[in-house]
Amino acid sequence: LDLDANPPAGAILHVAGEADGAITISEIWQTEQTFRAYYDYRLRPALRLHGVHRDPRLEIAPLHNVYAPEIFTIERMGSVSLPAGAAGTRF
Repeated sequence: LDLDANPPAGAILHVAGEADGAITISEIWQTEQTFRAYYDYRLRPALRLHGVHRDPRLEIAPLHNVYAPEIFTIERMGSVSLPAGAAGTRF
């Protein structure tokens, strides 16, 4: 998806992990509309390109609170992906 080099408009935070053979992704977007545009025009085509022809299960909910005691650590990391396994120790 090239999120580091080409972040999608409206994206605020993306966290992904794998467990029990499934990938779980949690994201924060400026609006549901910016997420829907990303989903329709970037994510779904990328999934199809990689042989995934079933749509992922989505749960969209309003954000009520963000607690980030290490917000400055997240800010220093910037727009970079952590190696597999590292994200679980940071978030």
